Amino acid sequence: MNKDSRISRREFMSKTATRAVAAGISARAISALAAETSGPAPEKKLDYRKLGRTKLSVSAVSFGAMTTSDPAVIRRGVDLGMNYIDTARVYMQGENEKIVAKALEGIPRDKIHIATKIPMGQRRQPASKSAMLELADQSLKALNTDYVDVLSLHNLTQKEQVLNPDAIEALAQLKKDGKARFTGVTTHTNVAAVADAAVESKFFDVVLAKLNFKSSEADIKALERTAKAGLGVVAMKTQAGGRHEQEPPEGLSTHPARLKWVLQHAFVSNAIPGMRTIQEVEENFRVMDKPVEMSEREKAALKFYGDRIDALYCRLCGECEGDCPFGAPVAEINRCVMYADGYRDENLARQELLALGNLPCADCSSCSVACRNNVNVRAKIERALTLIA
Repeated sequence: MNKDSRISRREFMSKTATRAVAAGISARAISALAAETSGPAPEKKLDYRKLGRTKLSVSAVSFGAMTTSDPAVIRRGVDLGMNYIDTARVYMQGENEKIVAKALEGIPRDKIHIATKIPMGQRRQPASKSAMLELADQSLKALNTDYVDVLSLHNLTQKEQVLNPDAIEALAQLKKDGKARFTGVTTHTNVAAVADAAVESKFFDVVLAKLNFKSSEADIKALERTAKAGLGVVAMKTQAGGRHEQEPPEGLSTHPARLKWVLQHAFVSNAIPGMRTIQEVEENFRVMDKPVEMSEREKAALKFYGDRIDALYCRLCGECEGDCPFGAPVAEINRCVMYADGYRDENLARQELLALGNLPCADCSSCSVACRNNVNVRAKIERALTLIA
């Protein structure tokens, strides 16, 4: 860097302030930024919490391995203190569980908590009990372990799925056989109904649910009820779409703020943000302070980001369920598109879209679905069709 290109810290703050004020971020937040970018780093006290009635002690920031292809990245998280690893049978078409197994080689089994998920069928068509038992055995083999700490039913959207007797019998059998210590359900869409059903079942121990600063009050209250009933609440989709291009001016990244917003809720046992690189692992690790506190700077940046993504981010609320006369699973399609445009993983988006089965959208000249949050549904559908073309 030459002399003319260098700027002083005062000049940097001045430029940042100018951009931030133009973006509607308060002067108070800018002052907070100045305070936070100076002084010694405080001593870190890591946050571990109880996973509901399981009594497992889990790191507040745990490892979401869905998109992790390098075992060394997972290992770095474990070395820093992340002791809960989340994967699934379907991730990377079965390869992700093998990557997790490779990362955990040499670590005593009782020092780490492994969570995986099995699908219970395609598009709400439940699989047989024997099929679910076979999927669980495949997971154990791929993970190179005799048991998992949490085994969940993957991506449920309806109460009937949660209470499906064959699924409950399969999981009960796996617990009896010592292959799963605890059981759970996972949900992106219709979170409140799924969480309430898990409580009603009096069987499940954990709910893994979408939770972020754009979540509805109904979902937040439902997850709070879930925790009060003794179930562990694990948060996913914490980054509200993860859209990098909508970030505020320099120095005001919202990534830590989005994660902190989730962890500030006492009912949350832990969060599992996806991590692909060691840099992302270390960034998330820095959020694992106790107590979790959001600064004025982070609150301002989060508001900026939230305003920018309002018309882009599908909340997966499920309110549009049934609006399509041809039965298109609109919220699920939007979730898959998010993987492409937010996570920047078109291959994952394509795999998830194909898993939804044949979509009726290609033959439809117009879209009758209207989003309650003003998201352009037709644009999302067109993007999905492009991804699977």
